[in-house]
Amino acid sequence: MGAKCADEMVAVARNSHEHQIGLGGTGSALEYRIQLTFFVKGPVPDGGVLSSPNFRQDVMDEFFAEHCPKHCSHNAPPRSEVIGVAALAQSTIVVEIVAVAALPD
Repeated sequence: MGAKCADEMVAVARNSHEHQIGLGGTGSALEYRIQLTFFVKGPVPDGGVLSSPNFRQDVMDEFFAEHCPKHCSHNAPPRSEVIGVAALAQSTIVVEIVAVAALPD
């Protein structure tokens, strides 16, 4: 799913995060997340990929504040990587998120 404007980008990001809640039916949950990797399609401004209009920390924090507050950026969440890329698998996709989670005991 791609985004054509800022409001649509926020909706796409929220939809992506909503899919993380059940972590694909693996039997795990957000609280067991140990890493997120974001592949963010350019443009990448001079400030780096974190200042790209396609990367929205505010949307991530809003999602985690509601679903798993310990993962908000101000709470020292588990490791995350943000990688800028020229393209993703489909031309309309601007962000791909890979979540790694442990299985509960």
